[in-house]
Amino acid sequence: MRITTKTAPNIEPVTKAEAKIHLRLATTAAEAAAYTTEDDLLNRLITVARIQTEQETGRAFMTQTKTRYLDKWPYENYIRIPYPPLQSAIVTYKL
Repeated sequence: MRITTKTAPNIEPVTKAEAKIHLRLATTAAEAAAYTTEDDLLNRLITVARIQTEQETGRAFMTQTKTRYLDKWPYENYIRIPYPPLQSAIVTYKL
C-alpha cells in the first residue's frame, strides 16, 4: 500500500506573517509584511512542518486530494480510510 498526494493544499494552516511574529522576526503585521528576507525559507518550513505533522498524526489539516494504492483487497473486507476527516471518496478497482 502507498499513498500519494495528487493535489496539494492551496493554502497552509499557518501564514508567513504568523510565523514571522511567532519567530520574533517581526512584532506587528506591518513589520511582517515589510520583512521579506526569509520568505522563501519560511514558505518551505511551513509546508514541511504541515506534511510532517500530518504524517505523524495521520490526519489531514487542509483540503487536498490523495490517492491510495492497494496491492490486493484487504483481508478484513473493508478499506481503512487514512487522513481523516474525509470529505469524499472515489473507489476504483481492477480484478
